[in-house]
Amino acid sequence: MLWAKLQHLKARHYEAQCQARAIVRKYRRFIRTNDPRTNEAFGVGAHGIRMYAKPSKKTASGWEFGYLVTRGSGSSDRFFPILDEQWRISEAWAMAINFWAELHAIRDQDRLAKLEETPSPDRFKQLRRYLNEQGKDIPTEALGPVYREQREALAREKAKKQLSREELDDELADMLSWLTREIETTRA
Repeated sequence: MLWAKLQHLKARHYEAQCQARAIVRKYRRFIRTNDPRTNEAFGVGAHGIRMYAKPSKKTASGWEFGYLVTRGSGSSDRFFPILDEQWRISEAWAMAINFWAELHAIRDQDRLAKLEETPSPDRFKQLRRYLNEQGKDIPTEALGPVYREQREALAREKAKKQLSREELDDELADMLSWLTREIETTRA
């Protein structure tokens, strides 16, 4: 009798371990892979969030790019646009990931890891190309807000290089004046 109870408890324990491992696998798949129903052009590497483009009267190009977080069956989805006057690509990504993590009870360490994986602007370029192949007519100007952050970073780099060139010119001028003084003292 006791032996049977022990075997029964061991079986239940083993079953619970198997269920726990299955849940962990499902969770990891949820946060690391696209939903199988999500087209690769839209995917960002997690279930419940994807890149998106939609017609818009707010923009001159008539289109908005951003991230769409799906809430599940029966609920409306939430769109986080990348807009010139409001949000850069990384800001829209951060808001979308934070909302996604809260909505789907994602662990904080996994949320932080996802925040570091902002899709590059080139992914939106590929999405635009894919949608145009599907019959949409999205102009290249629609990608302007997506590339804004990258343009600003390039401008900062250029300003740094310009500043360092000015510092170098100042240093060279100092060296030239020193060398001139040395030559004059040597001649005298």
